[in-house]
Amino acid sequence: MAKIENVNFVQQLYVAYYGRPGDRDGLSYWADRVEEEGEGNIIDAFGESQEFYQRYGSLDETTLVNNLYQQIFGRDADEGGLAYYVKALTDGIKSLSEIALTISNAAQGKDVEVMKGRLEIADAYTEKKAQGGYDAATAEALLKRVKSNDDDLVVSTKKALKDIEDMLEDAFDDIEDAIEDMLDELEDMKDARKDAFEDLEDALEDALDDENEDEDDDNDLDDQDDVLELDDEVLTALLNSSEVSFDNLTLIGTGDDQELTADLHYGEYMFKVEIDDDTAAFAELVGLAQPGETDAAVIA
Repeated sequence: MAKIENVNFVQQLYVAYYGRPGDRDGLSYWADRVEEEGEGNIIDAFGESQEFYQRYGSLDETTLVNNLYQQIFGRDADEGGLAYYVKALTDGIKSLSEIALTISNAAQGKDVEVMKGRLEIADAYTEKKAQGGYDAATAEALLKRVKSNDDDLVVSTKKALKDIEDMLEDAFDDIEDAIEDMLDELEDMKDARKDAFEDLEDALEDALDDENEDEDDDNDLDDQDDVLELDDEVLTALLNSSEVSFDNLTLIGTGDDQELTADLHYGEYMFKVEIDDDTAAFAELVGLAQPGETDAAVIA
């Protein structure tokens, strides 16, 4: 794990060069490289990114340098500083990432307080969003809340930090709501499963009553009049149960007028079921059908 001073150094680079807090993975990656290679050896590599070319690749040298001042201090560059760094960039004396670091290290007066506030916000955002939800645009906007012309930089910084805390609370509320929804859904599934097996038990009792009346030793309900009728919610619950299986699926009809018949096995008993084409159970099972005759396909 990288030392805290290396993490702080990389966070400073992110704020100065990209105008945003580092995301947790990026911060960790570059801090580890600083640990291994040293600060001077990673600065140029840090600046060579797809993000840089997408955001700043079309800007001229003057705009690039002035943008650094805006990102670090929340103000335009002074005339002397702008001329000096534009010449250094144009002449190849310094890379833009080196200039970003130099400007931030040379901060004086109120600029120091602005940079301090932005780095504090950056660290808070990176930490709070470590588990996900990082948004570069939101993070950048939070940093811009602390500006050189603020009357009270401490108040501006505290307001931004409070907003980050609120974002975290909102995220936890969303997670709690999602968990509650999942628990409610599980409860509904349990109720549907209970209803499904109650219907099966009722059907089994009816089948055994018919068997006793007909003195028939076969437990199969394979007469046309002995088709088990179950609603879609019950069938869907049974499809997700390990205690029930379906086979001998037969697709009857074509176009918009189709129906599935199947053998439903529950323990030692078997029931015939019909599944209409406008049900969720039909949609789940029909994909098992193999090409067959025009009006029927059978799956063993």
